[in-house]
Amino acid sequence: MDTSAMQQEGWDNISTLIAIVNAWLQFLITIAAISESTARNVSEKISFAASNRNLKGPRVMFSELSSDLSDTQFKGMFRMDRQCFHELCTAIENSIGQDSFKSEEYLKVLEKSNDRKGRMYRAHIVGSGGYISGELKVALSLRILGGGSYWDVSHIFGVHERAVPKIFYDVVREWFCSDAVSPLIFDETITRGGDMMEIAKLFAGGKCPSFTGIIGAIDGWLVRIKPSTVYKLFGASLAGFWSQKGFYALNVQVICDRHKRVLWRCVNAKGSEHDSSAFRASNLWRILTSLSMDPDSALNNNRWKIPFYLIGDSAYAIRSFLLTPYSNASPGSAEDAFNYFHSCNRINIECLFGELYARWGIFWKPLEYGVNKHQHIIDAAFRLHNFIVNYGLKTKQRPDITPFKDELMSYISSQTLVNEFGVFNHDDIDGCNGERKGRPSKIDAHLRDNGRKLRDEIRDHIKSQGMGRPSVNGWKHNACHFVEMT
Repeated sequence: MDTSAMQQEGWDNISTLIAIVNAWLQFLITIAAISESTARNVSEKISFAASNRNLKGPRVMFSELSSDLSDTQFKGMFRMDRQCFHELCTAIENSIGQDSFKSEEYLKVLEKSNDRKGRMYRAHIVGSGGYISGELKVALSLRILGGGSYWDVSHIFGVHERAVPKIFYDVVREWFCSDAVSPLIFDETITRGGDMMEIAKLFAGGKCPSFTGIIGAIDGWLVRIKPSTVYKLFGASLAGFWSQKGFYALNVQVICDRHKRVLWRCVNAKGSEHDSSAFRASNLWRILTSLSMDPDSALNNNRWKIPFYLIGDSAYAIRSFLLTPYSNASPGSAEDAFNYFHSCNRINIECLFGELYARWGIFWKPLEYGVNKHQHIIDAAFRLHNFIVNYGLKTKQRPDITPFKDELMSYISSQTLVNEFGVFNHDDIDGCNGERKGRPSKIDAHLRDNGRKLRDEIRDHIKSQGMGRPSVNGWKHNACHFVEMT
């Protein structure tokens, strides 16, 4: 091949390459034009959707919503007054940070900001109406806990019904079930004598100062659940959740103080479990057993020279750290006097369950969120209850369920079977005293004997003081509104 032929072939190859490059450039230009057109169409659709959404009104602000409510209506909807709600939001915001909480004041400042966060928020306003404020999320979640439905809440707060369940559960799990709302550290408290003494002083200031070492009242609460929620987690194993009251439930073990604040809870027991078995299976039982066997523990050896103990009904087994009433006590006897004053202190746990049930309407019907979510919902109800009680103690306000009493009574009157809802215990289970069948272990026998000895000492002290169950004609009330003998 001569030189001219080679040169011609080289030029042909270059021409071919240029043609290929031009074709690719044309292809890329066409793709870019299509993409730009598509993006413009998507943008127009977003703007059109946003404008249509805005035809129904801008995103609801909680401050505007609450301004139309009277104080009674506000408390009826959200189960707390305005100042308590504000303090709850402040506590959560201080815990998780303003960027995560996004209060209304924060969003107002953010909308005017020229930094990246401000530009993103303004774009969010165009696309979907803006972020949902922290106050609105808290209010939405409180309303559902109070008994509101997803559809009602969606309409009131201007949030899509599909977004409501996620917002509710996220707020319950991440915000309400946090120590920022109310810490539950009873496992640590029982290792410190000073903390236990503060609880014992509250109980000792009641009707019977002979009970000087009470660190909590314990009982079980049956919370109804839908069987389908159990099936999702445990397959076909539903029998364990069928309670002796005739419905599927969780047996929630709870300890409270004299102000009816929840100190400890265990939400792991199935509805068919006996109170004593449910408590025995908890980690707290093992801690109390270990501390009771240690003579140098804060439970036994402290500078006040008194033992500390819980009080429970006859469904529990008596131990040195858990005193129960006498069985079959004769009227007017020393044992009957002990049972009376024991009950006067234990009634706080029953009142706690009553207040929880009255305040949180979500428990008026079976929970249907799944067992794992049930535990968070119950825990959130406990912590919020504590927050409200602490707020009431700080502001010297007595608990008041009047704003939502009508709502509660309306639901109760609509039920045909009264025993399908409410607060239940296991006092009526064949006279069971909570003891396991068979021979007890040496530790169980030792703790049982010490518990009986301590109970007898308190009984004898009550008898020596001439105290007993008051007669109907001899009732009077002291400054703390407790009944005393004349």
